[in-house]
Amino acid sequence: MKRQTIRDFHIFCGWRTSSPVLSFEGCANSIEDGADVDSPLASRPRIGMIRCVRMFPLIIGALSLTLFVACGDDDNPVNSGKLKRIVPINGLYYKGVMGDTIPDTVLQFAVADKNDNHLPNQQIQLYLIEGNGDLNPKSITTDSSGKAGFPYGFTGSKGHARIRLLAPDIDTLDILLRANTLIPGPSGQGQYVLFDDTYADVKNFNGLPASVDVDPHYWIVYANYESALGVVIVIEDANQDSSAADWEEVKGVIVNTVYQGTTIDSIPIGIDSSISAVRAVFPEPDTVRYDPPPPGAPPSDSAVYIRYLKKGLTFYGDFTADTSIFEIHLSEDVVNPSENGSFGSRRLSLRESLVKRSLSTPSGPGLTGF
Repeated sequence: MKRQTIRDFHIFCGWRTSSPVLSFEGCANSIEDGADVDSPLASRPRIGMIRCVRMFPLIIGALSLTLFVACGDDDNPVNSGKLKRIVPINGLYYKGVMGDTIPDTVLQFAVADKNDNHLPNQQIQLYLIEGNGDLNPKSITTDSSGKAGFPYGFTGSKGHARIRLLAPDIDTLDILLRANTLIPGPSGQGQYVLFDDTYADVKNFNGLPASVDVDPHYWIVYANYESALGVVIVIEDANQDSSAADWEEVKGVIVNTVYQGTTIDSIPIGIDSSISAVRAVFPEPDTVRYDPPPPGAPPSDSAVYIRYLKKGLTFYGDFTADTSIFEIHLSEDVVNPSENGSFGSRRLSLRESLVKRSLSTPSGPGLTGF
C-alpha cells in the first residue's frame, strides 16, 4: 500500500511566516473581530501576497452607476432579453488531451430565437483569444437543424484555450478548453487547473470536491479530488475563514493515486511513472533526497523525492532501484535552491490527519543512480 498525500506544499513553495504580506502597508494582519484567539488557526501565517487595492473610488463609482441605472428615465427602459443568442449545446467548459483534438461533434453550438428555436443558416465567427492550438475553420454556419460545430487541436505549447464565438449583430459567447497536462512554472498547469484559476474555475472543470481540507498551520485549503480524479488543488484562504470561496486563487496542484496525464510534448507522466521516465523529460533536478518513513511506519515506507525548484516541481517515489512515482507537486511559486538543499521541517499528510513528519535526514543509502 503506497503512502498517501503529502502536504509539505507550503514549504516547497517558499511560503514563510516572514512573507511580505505581514508587513505590507494597508493589509489586514490581525485576527478578525470575534475570532477565537486561542484557536490554532488564529496564529497561522498568511500565505502569499494580498492584492491590497484602494477600492473606495471603485466602490463609489459602482454605486453611482447602480443608482444611475436604477433611477434612469422610465421612458427609456432597458431591454433585458435578446431576440437571438448563441446557445452552447454541450456547455462552456471542455476537456481534451495534449496533441489531440476536441472534435466538432463535441464543440456544438446553435443560434436560437427568443422562443429557443434553433435557426438555420446563421454564421458564427471564431476567435482564439487565449492559447496557441489549432482553430480551423474561422467561421461556421448552422445547418438545417440550427446547429454547427468546429474542432480544436491542442497542438501548441499551452494546455488551455479561450475561444470567442461571435454571431454578427446577434451575440458573443466565450468558451474554455483545457488539456489534461502537467506544465511546471509560475504560469503552469496541473491537470485541467491553471495557476491563475479561482476555486470557481476549479469546480467548473472538476465539479465539487469530496472535501475541502484546512491546513492547520498556513492559510491554505485543499480541494480534495483524490479518490475520483487523483488531484488535490491548493487554494489560498485569502479571507482566513478556513473555507474555500469561489473567488480565492489556486496556488498549486498535487497529483496522486489514479492520476495519468502528459507533458506539453504529449509524453505520458503520472502516478507509477518511473524515475528514469521523469529524468528523461526533466533532467538536472536541483535536489534528490531520501525521506525516512513516518513515525511507526515500516522501512518500506521510506521514499525518495526529486525537486526542481526553478520549475516549482517535485516528484515523490517509492524507495527502490528505479522507483515509481506516487505523488507530484506543482506550484505557481518557484524558489531558488538554498545552499544546503534544506527545505524546512514540516511535511503534512491528509490521510494521516495532517501529522507532522520530519525531513531532516539529508541523504540515505541507495541514492546513487538517481
